Amino acid sequence: MLNRILCILLALSASLWAPAALASSPSEPAYKSQLQGCFENSRPTESMRNINAWLAAGKSKFPSYSNALSVSLNCMRSTCGSNNGLCCNTYASMFGLSGSEHSALFNQCMGR
Repeated sequence: MLNRILCILLALSASLWAPAALASSPSEPAYKSQLQGCFENSRPTESMRNINAWLAAGKSKFPSYSNALSVSLNCMRSTCGSNNGLCCNTYASMFGLSGSEHSALFNQCMGR
């Protein structure tokens, strides 16, 4: 519960700055630093790709993949808001997805 509250607070503070600070450096994808809080710090963001990747990444602070994914998606929605294609594209890319899987997560982020 504390993690969810921290994620929401981080997302809210990031959304206040999002229009002025899309990326922390020219080489970093837009919104990446704001979205980093939507993932566990000790695990690669790509570990959220699917349950097998999540299990292979080792110990998690979440009891299940579905719980970790739910927290991440809620954080993403708080960070990206609605109809923010740039933020949604960055979020889907952080999962390490491509093709139809990337499109599906992008569309979910966009609320489609």
